[in-house]
Amino acid sequence: MDSIYTLVKNNIQNDYLTTKFAVGSDIWMHVKNIPGSHVIIKSKNGNVSDTALLEGALLAAFFSKAKHSSNVPVDYTEKKNVKKPSGAKPGMVVYFTNKTIYVTPEESKIKKINISIIIGSMSIVGVGILFKCLPLLIFKKF
Repeated sequence: MDSIYTLVKNNIQNDYLTTKFAVGSDIWMHVKNIPGSHVIIKSKNGNVSDTALLEGALLAAFFSKAKHSSNVPVDYTEKKNVKKPSGAKPGMVVYFTNKTIYVTPEESKIKKINISIIIGSMSIVGVGILFKCLPLLIFKKF
């Protein structure tokens, strides 16, 4: 599988991930109406598998305020359907044409996802500004 799951831990990183890193055909995921990390699923051919959607939803739910809940609703849509309102705070987006998947974010399920984790400093250049994001977590499917 060629999917890459990417998520971050704060609103500035969420903002970069969704508005700068993701492209229109990527899949954007976030728990419904609950604070949490944005998840992007990428694929070389623009399609993602049902397994990628399930695992991305598990990651979105696990890294949210709903971590200890069951049947957590996770909305997903193509990134082209996600917009940042003018003047909105970092990480704040609106989206449309979404679907919802319900998952229970058990730690045992997260541990079964074949991931590598990169934690630390990453310099990001965007709009002429260089800033550091700490920590940045990238989950990559092998």
